[in-house]
Amino acid sequence: MVVSHGAAVRIGMLHWLGFPENLWGRFGGLSNCSWSVLEESRRGGWRLVEHNAGTLPEPVLGDDD
Repeated sequence: MVVSHGAAVRIGMLHWLGFPENLWGRFGGLSNCSWSVLEESRRGGWRLVEHNAGTLPEPVLGDDD
């Protein structure tokens, strides 16, 4: 989980995922108090699975839970 300001998260996330800077404008701003779920694609790369879709993501449980 990452918590930060919306603009900082967007730039950091796109840089971390390796998106070239010329594509960053294709991604809308991430509002504060919003959430997104990214999933690694089987074909390689990443895809947006959910973004403030009206439900909260399920918690990730460890082996001890």
